[in-house]
Amino acid sequence: STNEVVSEISGRGVGMDVVKKNIEKLRGKVEIRSITQKGTTFILQIPLTLAILDGILFRSGGMLCSIPTTDIIEFHKPEEHQITTTSANQQVLKLREEIIPLVKLSDFFDLTTGTSEYTEGILIIATAYEKTIAILVDEIIGNRQFVIKALPEYLKGVKAVSGCSILGGGDVCLVVDTGAFITQVLE
Repeated sequence: STNEVVSEISGRGVGMDVVKKNIEKLRGKVEIRSITQKGTTFILQIPLTLAILDGILFRSGGMLCSIPTTDIIEFHKPEEHQITTTSANQQVLKLREEIIPLVKLSDFFDLTTGTSEYTEGILIIATAYEKTIAILVDEIIGNRQFVIKALPEYLKGVKAVSGCSILGGGDVCLVVDTGAFITQVLE
């Protein structure tokens, strides 16, 4: 309880154990990350049984993915002079006086194919948790509405993916969890 004085109603909130048990009943999970003197982050992952998402469909290294349109700021075809390597060996994009970290989606997912040069592909400038990142992909296919399903158990370990969708032609599209993606890249 945050009350300074204990009373008969203080401390009557729902405990995290109850929250955790109820989320686990839904096949979800609760993750708690604490950093001393900085704070605690509670991540509640609730499976998507059937949801509809407006997103951008794109291809990277032969893999089809989507990102929710609400997380996308813009698309950008970079020029070589806009890309710089920092002293920490991280590539960044200078876009309208803003410095944005760059990441190749094919490298993040350890794909053997995909655009290798930033100037050859297209950048998706995305945001989550008040942070911005530029994601290099091979091609933008277009805007779609996706029926999202939870990942099957054997794909639960795939990082920064919140679900999948089966497209009209039978192809599977992975839905990138922009927040988890940015958190993992910038850690």
